[in-house]
Amino acid sequence: MEIGIIRRWERFFNSAHGNSLIVPLDHGFSMGPIEGINSFADVDPWLRNPAIDGVVAHKGLMKHLVANRVAKDMAVCLHINGTSTLSSDISEKPLLLDAEMAVRYGADAISLDLIFSPDNTARNFSLLGSIARQANHYGLPILVMLNLKKGTYDPAKLICLLRQYIRSLCELGVTAVKLKRPESTEQMHSLLYGICQDINIVFAGGVFCNEQAIIEMTSAAVDAGAKGICVGRNIFQHSRPEALLRKLKSALFGSTAKLQISRREANGNGREANNGLSRQPFL
Repeated sequence: MEIGIIRRWERFFNSAHGNSLIVPLDHGFSMGPIEGINSFADVDPWLRNPAIDGVVAHKGLMKHLVANRVAKDMAVCLHINGTSTLSSDISEKPLLLDAEMAVRYGADAISLDLIFSPDNTARNFSLLGSIARQANHYGLPILVMLNLKKGTYDPAKLICLLRQYIRSLCELGVTAVKLKRPESTEQMHSLLYGICQDINIVFAGGVFCNEQAIIEMTSAAVDAGAKGICVGRNIFQHSRPEALLRKLKSALFGSTAKLQISRREANGNGREANNGLSRQPFL
């Protein structure tokens, strides 16, 4: 893999726990002004929090973050496709930018939101293949937000279908995949088994929900082999985003790692809480 891709994706990882806490802020393009991001400046007070490793944004918000030095200490992923909820078919998300534009904007990576169905799988792979060629040329990592169109697949086969799509993304050279969190920890393990060794997988927070559910999901995801989380609404719609960010950073150590840390500290053997626990990204 190109050294540029490796170096840029490493910017999305936290040296303390070896995982990623990425905040997607691409909602404005598709949904318009919503609670938490009614204006660009709404994110300024908490987005500088050191717990955040990276952010996903369209070019308008990215301009704001750069111009106001909000994102100077974190990696930025430029979102390059999408559509609006005003569209009759939100599963079709055309390209809006390309890899060259991402380089000109100083982005560390690019992301695409792809909703697959039997009807558009070939088109999505063709689109992704062309972007992958561009991204490889410029040394840019690719994050794919992977979803399956509702009503087009058998729910009983969901895990197997997702694993097949993830493998296809691996073969196309995608760096990371963002997935909807499964309904159970068992499904999470089944989904990630083996395949998480070949690609960086992060889980989405989804719609705004109970704080404890997000924290528990984060710890379970790390234990199952995920490389972190990509959580938006559950942070920017939270009444105290910075308090939640501190808890999520702790959860990103995973329950196993935190147990090892506690044992070392109890025995007086650990100079650093993360000594020997930092995990290198699969690139």
